[in-house]
Amino acid sequence: MATSRRESGILLPLSALPSAGGIGTLGPAAFAFVDWLKESGQRAWQILPLSIPDGTGSPYASTSKTAGNWMLVSGEVLQQQGLLPDEWRHSPTTSRVHYPQVRRDAWRMIRTSYAHFQLHARPIQRTSFEQFQRRHHAWLDEYVLFQALKDRHRQRQWWTWEKKWRTPKDASRHIDASLRRQMKLHAYAQWVWYEQWDALHRYAHRQGISIIGDVPFFISADSVDVWSKRQLFLLRSDGQPSVVAGVPPDDFARDGQRWGSPLYDWPAHRKQQWKWWIDRFRSVHSKVDRVRFDHFRGLIRTWHIPIKSKNGRIGVWVPSPGRELLRAVKRHVPHLDLIVEDLGPDTIGGDALRKDFHAPTIRLWLFGWSGTTDNPHVVSSLASDVVIYTSNHDTNTVMGWWKTEAKWYERKHVREQLQSGRTIAQAAIEQCLASSAGLTIIAVPDLLDLGTAARFNRPGRQRGNWNWRLRPGQLTTKHARRLRQITQRYGRA
Repeated sequence: MATSRRESGILLPLSALPSAGGIGTLGPAAFAFVDWLKESGQRAWQILPLSIPDGTGSPYASTSKTAGNWMLVSGEVLQQQGLLPDEWRHSPTTSRVHYPQVRRDAWRMIRTSYAHFQLHARPIQRTSFEQFQRRHHAWLDEYVLFQALKDRHRQRQWWTWEKKWRTPKDASRHIDASLRRQMKLHAYAQWVWYEQWDALHRYAHRQGISIIGDVPFFISADSVDVWSKRQLFLLRSDGQPSVVAGVPPDDFARDGQRWGSPLYDWPAHRKQQWKWWIDRFRSVHSKVDRVRFDHFRGLIRTWHIPIKSKNGRIGVWVPSPGRELLRAVKRHVPHLDLIVEDLGPDTIGGDALRKDFHAPTIRLWLFGWSGTTDNPHVVSSLASDVVIYTSNHDTNTVMGWWKTEAKWYERKHVREQLQSGRTIAQAAIEQCLASSAGLTIIAVPDLLDLGTAARFNRPGRQRGNWNWRLRPGQLTTKHARRLRQITQRYGRA
């Protein structure tokens, strides 16, 4: 990321858009938000991973490193394209995302759309679908087989399947007509998702908005990647993880975090010349403009938790070959524009690795009020190779933090700088925009002065996350004008 240009942007997951139905989609509300970003003087929209979330809604534990989240497909756009009957009735709009219901409703819509496509698609649409399948066959063929098998086994984990289905090689020998039809349906879901995402991304470019995507460090154990590339992960003979990923206790979670993701077999990745990682970054890079690399310190070391542990308190640090991996990725994806998430306890070598690859680091306004001189999050002391956030998807909102989490000494230091007539969130936004950081990212809940109820995620908690949504009309032209004024004042518009 170029540090000579001062920029700012907004953090809002696609799922939180005020679209019709039970979840944000790639439809009219997404395009309207891009217009709002331009009106407010912003240059970037940070989204979370575009991948399919797990059962709790987390996009950081996906079933595929490459496939797009088909739950975000817009029925309105499908109808405009003639790919969904005009009489189709959309799901009721909800104030929160209820993932089990959204998954059922979205898949029912995809099935209906595919049936309509088979009967009424125009020749150019049929050609586009066929070209998509040929262009993406390297990952799509295994993905659609895996998903069709998940459907056949009622979404059970792959290591519980019959032996003949537990590897792609064995499974491909037993594909029947029913399975083949289901595979085609999953391919169709990916085609419409990719088409809609590409249209939104191109529109954002025309409006001068760059998209900041996300690469999770880990992948779900119950994923096509682990099913088809078992040799790249530390697994038991039955396919389940032998150890799982997480972090020890820190500021985010007192018991640490047990993510449950499998750990990587680094010698196996090295033997394959880091192809899996290269493909992963190349895929995300093809979809977005800049890439936030989650859990960057995992490139230095990873926390290995015994499979039977219920939290992250017990574990052992194991070193990772991060420099070697990143060199391979940058050699094959030379224009990759990285932002690294290296929050948490300092990891020896992490900052040097980041700087060697010219990747800006992340800081949080919320963390900058300890009063200690060595606090790297102090907003008045930031360098230009920093991305400063008011809050992020793993923290409370600024208002929620102030009301329920801020310690007495943090309150004291904040009050010393808080000007009268402003809310705490408004002060945070202005201080971040005024800072020397090259890029400021404002979380939408902070822009709206919202409290804990608008928090995206609570690390360490399995339920009740990733479900907050904007209400239609909640983000207004008045908000845009006010933000543009502040953004222009500090040379970021």
